[in-house]
Amino acid sequence: MTSLTHQLNARMRADFRFAVMSVFALCGVLGILPFAVYRFAIGDVVAGVMDSLIAILIAAPVAWAWRSGSIAGPALTQVAVISIASVVAAEVLGRNGMLWAYCALLANFFLVDRRIALGANLFVVVGIAVLGGGFPENSERVSFAVTAAIVSLYAYIFASRTELQRLQLEALASHDPLTGAGNRRLLERELEDAVLQFQQRPRPVALAVIDLDHFKRINDQHGHEAGDRVLARFAEITRGHLRKLDRLYRLGGEEFVLLLPATPPAGLGVVLDKLQEALRQELRCVDTPVTVSIGAAALHAGESWSDWLARADAALYRAKHAGRDRHIIDHDPAAHTGSVEVQAERRQRR
Repeated sequence: MTSLTHQLNARMRADFRFAVMSVFALCGVLGILPFAVYRFAIGDVVAGVMDSLIAILIAAPVAWAWRSGSIAGPALTQVAVISIASVVAAEVLGRNGMLWAYCALLANFFLVDRRIALGANLFVVVGIAVLGGGFPENSERVSFAVTAAIVSLYAYIFASRTELQRLQLEALASHDPLTGAGNRRLLERELEDAVLQFQQRPRPVALAVIDLDHFKRINDQHGHEAGDRVLARFAEITRGHLRKLDRLYRLGGEEFVLLLPATPPAGLGVVLDKLQEALRQELRCVDTPVTVSIGAAALHAGESWSDWLARADAALYRAKHAGRDRHIIDHDPAAHTGSVEVQAERRQRR
């Protein structure tokens, strides 16, 4: 039981929507079941059964999300349940049932994308207003529609701002502020994902480690601001020569990593040739060209992301030891990592 509680807490901390689903389900069940018990007690079996069924249907998607690890389908199901239940409750229970609609109008925006939530809320408002079981007069029907629309509008604005701030925070937490490239945390996560996808459906994928040649000399001769401009310009040029599915990360200092999905080993050299030539032509510090050295490797079956990255990094050392301004592709997962060239370059860089 303790282990399950720890797992649940960890999942809720890591997944905002799952946490919202779970809290909403708990509050819904605790809020609805007492009414079900009361209605059974006074003999209103139909209302009691309906309340019990709604509570079960609200809680069921949480169990689905927990077992499957997916959130989109369960969240959408929960929204559908509470939206339909709100309309039915208003028709069957009158005003007492209609009041539950406001909970649904707010919860929908926390559970699913705001555009889907807006559609679900429109269904709730129109359904309750048209059926009108809880409104003896048309003026009350109009009042409900207006107040429900205002609640939905406020919830939509809040959800939009929250989503924007979440994306901004994610960008700050996962991207290098100077170059806009992904940071090491994002690199490790996406390399791990690439390996998992390769294991499930093997398709060629490669990565390249890029190091700006003699970058320390740039900082020493022209200052760190000039060095920062070179790094930012490097990232700009590189992104301009990548496909939409390719990814650029800053590994640290003047080292970067390229993740190249759907890039077979036979085409990897062509990709790197074109990138290197573009950098030779366009990357400058004052009037001096800045070149790069590149080590690359295609992913092999059964290889971890760290071993894959280590092979590309070892190829980079070999490229630098061979004279820089070139790329070397490591085709053999067992070769070169302990070679004399790699060890010499590592000692030199220390």
